[in-house]
Amino acid sequence: NYYFGSKEKLYVAVLEQVYAEIREAEAELDLDHLPPAEAVRRIVEFTYNYYFEHEDFVRLVVAENQAKGRLMKRSATLRNVNRPIVEMLSTVIARGQADGSFRRDLDPIDIHMAIAALGMFNVTNQYTFGTLFQRDMGAKGDVPCRRRMVAEMVLRWLEPESDS
Repeated sequence: NYYFGSKEKLYVAVLEQVYAEIREAEAELDLDHLPPAEAVRRIVEFTYNYYFEHEDFVRLVVAENQAKGRLMKRSATLRNVNRPIVEMLSTVIARGQADGSFRRDLDPIDIHMAIAALGMFNVTNQYTFGTLFQRDMGAKGDVPCRRRMVAEMVLRWLEPESDS
């Protein structure tokens, strides 16, 4: 409270920091030399791994969602912090559309949402899903297999529709 003025201001500062950290890590991905599908795969795999390695980030996101984004709404910083991943996806998607490997009707925010949802599930639901279906989830589960499955789901969704 001394430095931030209140618990709420401290919490918002933590949210701003953890979102900035994932965006800074994404900035290091170096995708320009990769074919579009491989660039998307790298984003998916990075995101999937990041959630396992930073479960506290995922827990903060879940907690803020349970609070209906009440404190997040107070932060101008948080409204802008996710622009880099949307821009990164936009660039990769545009390259894939230009070379014919991706559909034309894609929205980078929808893609980001799908990657986040599919990646976070294995952290947020590891105990309930694991108990219900007797599967090791989270970091104890088959992370490489599920990470590959999520990447394949996203990549297949991006493919142009066949004429058949």
